[in-house]
Amino acid sequence: MVVRRGDIVLFHRARSFGRDTHGAVREEGDTRLASQISRINPSDQWGDRCRSQIALTSELKSAGRGLYIALWKTNVYYHDRAVHSFTDLYSQNTVAMAGKVVLYYFNGRGKMEAIRWLLTVAEVEFDEVHLTTREQYQKLLSDGALMFQQVPMVEIDGMKLVQTKAILNYIAEKYNLHGKDCEERVRINMYSEGLMDLMEMIMMLPFTADPKPKLDNIQTKAKERYLPVFEKALNGPVYLVGGKLSCADVQLLECTLMLEEKFPGILSEFPNIKSFQGRMTQIPAISRFLQPGSKRKPQPDEHYVKTVMEVFNIKLPLP
Repeated sequence: MVVRRGDIVLFHRARSFGRDTHGAVREEGDTRLASQISRINPSDQWGDRCRSQIALTSELKSAGRGLYIALWKTNVYYHDRAVHSFTDLYSQNTVAMAGKVVLYYFNGRGKMEAIRWLLTVAEVEFDEVHLTTREQYQKLLSDGALMFQQVPMVEIDGMKLVQTKAILNYIAEKYNLHGKDCEERVRINMYSEGLMDLMEMIMMLPFTADPKPKLDNIQTKAKERYLPVFEKALNGPVYLVGGKLSCADVQLLECTLMLEEKFPGILSEFPNIKSFQGRMTQIPAISRFLQPGSKRKPQPDEHYVKTVMEVFNIKLPLP
């Protein structure tokens, strides 16, 4: 990011601000937001030369949740890296934010759906590039965009991220959905990976010649292995870990909705999970995501399966 003297700089999801040598810092806005400006040059002796201050204006509704204007008159450190030294700042110039998140995948659920869910809960806008031809996929390969020749791939913060778990962990960390310490994070990861195991069984059903035996296996494992774990974890707590919303909660909601599509009434024996599901669907971002016309994808159909097979040049049935 190039910052010029006199610029107004927009920080996305600022969380907290340090104080100058005079203790003169003001802040307003949502202090739960994930990013932070960690230092404001405490060693510089501005003294009489320039009184340091930061004035945060009200949230810019047109630019989206968590976008603020920061005005100041001294060195500012963002994530421990010097941005620029200012002596005169109050012009109306702006510095462009990083581009919108872009998802590269098929026009269907698959492994990208959990990423769509998490970005939605984090209230991050995203665009999608849908793979419809093998040529698109080969172009991504030739450009070196796919580290392991696989999708999903997500462009975010100037990076091209692959591997579903790595992408989910990055988003969860960035938007404060991954616990407060190592102990909470590992518990969240255990829940999340268990849920991903179960959801991946469901994802593979459309590519199976005879889905009936696999459906029976999924239902048995869900009721005997997976759902009892979450029923116990939610016996009292509102959320799975640390009394706070995390990526594991988002994935549990996604997974239970997928299960109900295949096995209506499967949650009748799990009242804590059913109550949790009801609470989660009241979160405004989730409520909107569940409405028709959102970026949530429907259950996979024959067209989705045909597109995947053509892009990857593979034949059914899969082993």
